Amino acid sequence: MGRREFITLVSGAAAWPLAARAQQTTKVHRVGVLMSSVPLAEMMGSDPIDPVNRAFVHRLRDLGYIEGQNLLLERRSAEGNFGQIDEIAAELVGRKPDVILTGSGDFLAQALQRLTKSVPIVFPNGTDPIEAGVVASLNRPGGNITGLLAYTGPEFETKRLQLLMEVAPKTRRVAFLGLKDSWEGHVGQEVRAAAQVLGVALVHVEHAPGQLADAFAVMTQDRPDALSLPSTP
Repeated sequence: MGRREFITLVSGAAAWPLAARAQQTTKVHRVGVLMSSVPLAEMMGSDPIDPVNRAFVHRLRDLGYIEGQNLLLERRSAEGNFGQIDEIAAELVGRKPDVILTGSGDFLAQALQRLTKSVPIVFPNGTDPIEAGVVASLNRPGGNITGLLAYTGPEFETKRLQLLMEVAPKTRRVAFLGLKDSWEGHVGQEVRAAAQVLGVALVHVEHAPGQLADAFAVMTQDRPDALSLPSTP
């Protein structure tokens, strides 16, 4: 063996323990994902079928968290069987994740809150987490749970109508597509008050849950200038 080959071999051998130690010290981040209805099969893999999980995995990858290298995703879903959520949540917490991401709905955060006060929990689409008891307040949630809201009160609907008028200032007639409860409750009252201030006519186009065909037929005939949707499913 020549001198150059010998030095190359020794140098490579000396580096082996360093490489092994580097692999051992790379932290693997364990992230839990708890969904209520998404099929588990659509949550799996590096390019999940479910668009929310796909965006989540892709963004983690953009930030340098790659499953199989420095990331372990613990995915769980009740797949629509809400009676199993407590059991699934307990199994997930038992895996000792560094953080847990939930799906939409305060009830998922509630299930996890009953199990842990230390694991950070993030909800992406809360309804009323204060009323649900999972946070103390919006600006200071406290505890181990935080997240984003889809609805922050009637003022939110008023602001949305104001933004609509800024985008389309010639709007004079707005259809409010919503359930009877939305129209008669605080949301509808606040939006109607805002419409009076803004000088637009707000017309309620009522529909039953999951039944929109008749409502769209009414709007097609009435031809409003714009459409306002309350923050409801």
